[in-house]
Amino acid sequence: MRLLQLVFFLALASGLSALLFYITGVSDLHVTNSLSDQDLEALQSLQNGFKKCVCKWIRPTSCDYSK
Repeated sequence: MRLLQLVFFLALASGLSALLFYITGVSDLHVTNSLSDQDLEALQSLQNGFKKCVCKWIRPTSCDYSK
């Protein structure tokens, strides 16, 4: 019975510490991180490449690669 209580309190303590880490991690909600133009271009390029890759995998004959 003592072991069960110990495991319960350890689980409770770890849950509370995880909650504390979460709260302190998201407490800076008003800080904005803006991306540079170069970062935005890189993300757009990745998105276009991903669309082409998925299109080739799903329907290789009916893909429009101009987008």
